[in-house]
Amino acid sequence: MSREPSTVDLARRLGFIKPDHVIVPEAPREGPVAVFNPAMEVAMGRVMLYPRIVTGYYRYVSAIGRVEFDLASVLDGLRLERRSLRIQLEITPGSWADFWGAEDPRLTKVGGTRVLTYAGRTAAFFTGEGPRVVPVVAVEGGDGWERVGYVLTSRAEFDKDAFIVEWEGSLYLFHRPSIGGRPVLAVTPIKEIPRGILRVDRIEPVMEPEKWESKLGWAAPPIPAGGGLLALVHAMDRDPGVYRVFAVILKRDGGGLRVAEYTKTYIMEPREPLERFGDRPYVVFPTGAAPVDGALLVAYGAADTATGLALVPGDEVMALMVPAD
Repeated sequence: MSREPSTVDLARRLGFIKPDHVIVPEAPREGPVAVFNPAMEVAMGRVMLYPRIVTGYYRYVSAIGRVEFDLASVLDGLRLERRSLRIQLEITPGSWADFWGAEDPRLTKVGGTRVLTYAGRTAAFFTGEGPRVVPVVAVEGGDGWERVGYVLTSRAEFDKDAFIVEWEGSLYLFHRPSIGGRPVLAVTPIKEIPRGILRVDRIEPVMEPEKWESKLGWAAPPIPAGGGLLALVHAMDRDPGVYRVFAVILKRDGGGLRVAEYTKTYIMEPREPLERFGDRPYVVFPTGAAPVDGALLVAYGAADTATGLALVPGDEVMALMVPAD
């Protein structure tokens, strides 16, 4: 059964973190112009967010920060005052791989190690003399996050939406390389957390856009569900370019993963003013998801400007699943 170009918006919005809610003392300007697309972890009754921070528009260089909330207060609905959140910088540009910025992090665990994978705008970002965006892998150590490696996908000018997943004793790199202007939704089996350069020479799409879509991308890292992995995917339509979200179930297929099921409709789309109006209008862009009492707590970017938090009922997502063609 094919997916449909319609939306059953299941996401109950819990609130937003806007730039004017935030101060970043370590940044060139305490007040950022954008705070969005956060990695997320929920543990011990706390919600840790690692948002992308932008303080100026000249080169639009990003860093990755950290802010923490009590889970109960999030579920009750965020109520924030102007300049009430103090965000600590965790990762700032500091290598060839992220010379022009660290963007759109995702957080996973591999063998008990917390792994933060993000899109690095390389030293070649503005010249085009080499790959312009690559996945950068950092692991948590005693002194904070340590960059340990990055991914070079053959012929890919851009490689985004990346994270590393451990499942049933295997490791997988989820990523979206763009080759010849064509973004490819890919899952690449890997042997270990990259140390140094990981070269990927062969990729195979796990899913293609529908005819009304221009591209797909991995959204939040998956969680076990439905006998496989439940992952969120973002899709941009061809006209006028709205970002929406659907869900898939991935299952093992030989040494890799395949899409076994997907929701027949989108499950989230830009609805609130902060999702429709910002640096990049009409965008909901999940980058974190965690199970909470039978639902998914979703952290997402709203119009490339603010961070949103929403709760999505897990049973309603599963009720929309149909077998993949």
